[in-house]
Amino acid sequence: FLQVLMACTRQEDRFVWEELGEHLRAEDGVPIKDRSYGFRTYRSVFVGSELVDWLIENNFYETREEATHMGNQLLKHGVFHHVAYDHEFKDEYLFYRFPEDDPLDQKIEEGGPSVATLLGGCGVTKSGWMLRKGTIFWNKRYCVVQQSEAKLYYFRNELDPSPHFVVNLADGVSIQEEPSSLKKNYYLFSVNSKSSSLLFACENSKEQEEWMKALVEAGVDMEQDTNEGMQEKSIFDFTCKDIDGNEIPLSKYKDNVCLVVNVATK
Repeated sequence: FLQVLMACTRQEDRFVWEELGEHLRAEDGVPIKDRSYGFRTYRSVFVGSELVDWLIENNFYETREEATHMGNQLLKHGVFHHVAYDHEFKDEYLFYRFPEDDPLDQKIEEGGPSVATLLGGCGVTKSGWMLRKGTIFWNKRYCVVQQSEAKLYYFRNELDPSPHFVVNLADGVSIQEEPSSLKKNYYLFSVNSKSSSLLFACENSKEQEEWMKALVEAGVDMEQDTNEGMQEKSIFDFTCKDIDGNEIPLSKYKDNVCLVVNVATK
């Protein structure tokens, strides 16, 4: 690590800086964990002052000023960033994150396209309501897949002036069908990267397949066992319409004796 650190002070080679970042993220590196501040949880972050502590405790620098200067060099070369991109590196209780630990969905504080703007433009292949699994609860979100930009936006409602979160689908993202046992009477799939995963629930299997198809068309990889799972459905994975035209999930009749009758209809 010391050899890499010394090399960083002598050259601008990005591969050297990336190697230094790998050392910092190692098991014996700077402490990385979920932390809370202001009623909000920040995933996989470290504290600026703890990085300074770590550099001094491991005898890389003698003073906090020297370690802080190195922290700013690391930030400048993209080894890590402030969680909200609001601060340079400081020897304070501020949260920083390595790009490898960035969550799939990036929060948008303000700005960004509205639902009307997205639907009025080109490249939107799917839009509508889904449930997204939060830390504890399932939240209803209005989602839009923009194939032309390889992005998944989701809003709190259709009238939001900007998205609540956006997922970049272009960087090694995959999807996989998930078991309905995770949310009874719903049809689930996950959107996954190396560092994180998002879980969505649809009201019926048709909606699930349409969302997954739209995401694949936007550039997402479908994991192999997902295809196999989608081909092996039971009767309880489908929905049908009742006499009033309402969608009824057949899963509600699971563990009951069912009689399926084919009748002539117009």
